Amino acid sequence: MDRLKTIGLTLIGVNLALLPFSPVPKISGTAISLLGAVSLLYLFKTRNFKPKLTDAGVLLWVSAILISCLFSINPRMSFHYFDKLILKPLVLYMGIRVFTTRQDLKELCAILGITYSAYGIAGVIYGDFSERFRAFSPYPTILGKMLDLMIPVVASILIASRNIVVRVTCALGLTALITALIASMTRGAWIATGTALSVLFAYLFFKGRYKKQLILFVAIASLASFVLMPGYQKVILKKRLVSILHLKEEIEKDPSLAGRVRFYKTAIHLIKEKPLLGWGFGRKVVKCINRKLSPAWFEKRGLSLIAHHTHDTYLQILLETGIVGLFGFAVFMLSFFYESLKIIKEEKEKLLPLGLTLSVLAVLIHALVTNILQAPVIYMLFAHTALVLACNKSP
Repeated sequence: MDRLKTIGLTLIGVNLALLPFSPVPKISGTAISLLGAVSLLYLFKTRNFKPKLTDAGVLLWVSAILISCLFSINPRMSFHYFDKLILKPLVLYMGIRVFTTRQDLKELCAILGITYSAYGIAGVIYGDFSERFRAFSPYPTILGKMLDLMIPVVASILIASRNIVVRVTCALGLTALITALIASMTRGAWIATGTALSVLFAYLFFKGRYKKQLILFVAIASLASFVLMPGYQKVILKKRLVSILHLKEEIEKDPSLAGRVRFYKTAIHLIKEKPLLGWGFGRKVVKCINRKLSPAWFEKRGLSLIAHHTHDTYLQILLETGIVGLFGFAVFMLSFFYESLKIIKEEKEKLLPLGLTLSVLAVLIHALVTNILQAPVIYMLFAHTALVLACNKSP
């Protein structure tokens, strides 16, 4: 049993270290498959697993998506994305739930903190700061969603860890990640990550410990961003900040905001066509809808074609998997926050579960204006939820 657990934890560590580095699951697909096999074998031999409410929530959402795939506009495409974006993250979630205990969490979070920090540092060193910074991600918006999940975790690990190597790495990493956040010009990520950090600051303020150190790091990181930014990027930054402050006036002027409004309108009409199970799951489902209905269908109703996705995860889930899918996702997330708040309340060392929980909160806030159902974001989301649940699990 000890050998199986060692193999399982090693595979989890490998997968956590690969999370930010796309393409997932091409890089870690084999490691995830092995983790699934080892997890099932370990479960079969030990039968020592106490399911939580969140586990039922995860299975409910996965089942809802699976049902939607059966009635999809393109079942083959839907099952392909189900395997890539749901089944493999679920296996990673299951492996973490089966093997990870309270004693293992610090080591795994150290791997997570070092990995995220290394991604941020390397991204700032080798990334292109022209216009919107995107590090190693294909788009700045994907980087923004990843930073939602990275920054609260690295901040909490920086404070919680007693290992000097981890703390120094996380300090440098936090500076780089916040630099990347500001330079990405992703407004949704600014608001989402800022909200998560504000909650963390509030906790530290009432706790009365470490608040000065963390606030100092955030201040240094913010200043570093302005030093690193070229002049034309500072102009873009000013425009993006103004657009947040004058949102009503900017909706019609800003192509990004105006486009989102058009997508929302189209999505609502399409959802009314198939409200219960949706059109089918997957990144290319919008293209299938466009081909099936033809441009004339949209023109007749004064609607615009949706490019890639709706830019709202909750509308996207409704569009793809209907009311059944959105209900499943809501149960998954609500059960997670219920369990995580209990864990944070009960645990003596609260920072790690708090940081992981705030990372999930941040990406769910950002989900209001973007789509988080894509690799590697969905892998990170599943991993963070599973790690939180390991906080009060004894060997």
